[in-house]
Amino acid sequence: MGELSCVGLALNAFYASINLLDWITNSICSIALCGLVGPRIDIQAKMEAIERLVASARERNIQQKLLSAASSSTGAAVTLAALLSHKDPVSVVAQARVRFRHISWDTLREMPEIICAAASLDGQNTA
Repeated sequence: MGELSCVGLALNAFYASINLLDWITNSICSIALCGLVGPRIDIQAKMEAIERLVASARERNIQQKLLSAASSSTGAAVTLAALLSHKDPVSVVAQARVRFRHISWDTLREMPEIICAAASLDGQNTA
C-alpha cells in the first residue's frame, strides 16, 4: 500500500510540473503573439505603403483602359475626336486626362448608377 501512495505522489508531482510547464509556455506564446515582445512593426507605415500600391495599381488600370479606348477604332474617344474637328483620339484622351479632376467617392456611393448604368452626374441621359 505504501508503494502505491509513493507512485501516486510521484504522478501528482509529475502532473503538477507538466501543468506548470504548460501554463508557462502558454503565457509565453500569448505574450509573443499579442505583440508585447518581439520585433516592433509599424502597422501605420505598412498600411500607407499598401494604400500607395493600391492607388498606383488603380491608376495603371485606368490608364490602360484609357489607352485601349484611345487606340480603338470604334471607341468613345474616336467619336469625340470626330466631333472635335477631326482631332487625333490619343490627343483627345491626353487632354481629357489633364482636365479631369476627380469624382468624390461620396458621390459614387450616393449614385452607384454612374458606374453601374453609365449614368451622368446631372441625371441627364448620356450619348
